Amino acid sequence: MCSAFILSALGLPLLSTSCSKSEDISDKEDIDDVLFADGIKREGNILTISMEHAKYQELKSAGNFINDLENGVLVLRKDAGSIIAVSNCCPHQGSRSRWQYLGEGKFLCTNHGNRFDIAQGNTAECNSNRTSGNLKQYPASFKDAVITVDLS
Repeated sequence: MCSAFILSALGLPLLSTSCSKSEDISDKEDIDDVLFADGIKREGNILTISMEHAKYQELKSAGNFINDLENGVLVLRKDAGSIIAVSNCCPHQGSRSRWQYLGEGKFLCTNHGNRFDIAQGNTAECNSNRTSGNLKQYPASFKDAVITVDLS
């Protein structure tokens, strides 16, 4: 029962009590918990991923990647100091869900066995029927355990 109601029923003075069930979130960790309830959020073209979330902890180790189908991006922990984000749309025939990282900056689309690089330039556009080239790259960075990708 609401503490303000109980106090008034007993004839006790109200201090600064409230019947609200919501609590103010002021602690940084509480804010992070709310923002990253799913481990990932998108605001406009900015994608933010928490490597502390169980679904994305693998990004803490070099050579691991995630395929975010909802946002159309492969996010790779290239090494201890860098994150790479590229389009998950295969240039050959547009497949998005059949990726394997081969190392040395190459992804394999297991749909037809085509390999694509993550370097900049010579971008092979999504569904362009190309069987080689580079996947479209997005600016990406991380600080502490938070990855930011600009999908614009």
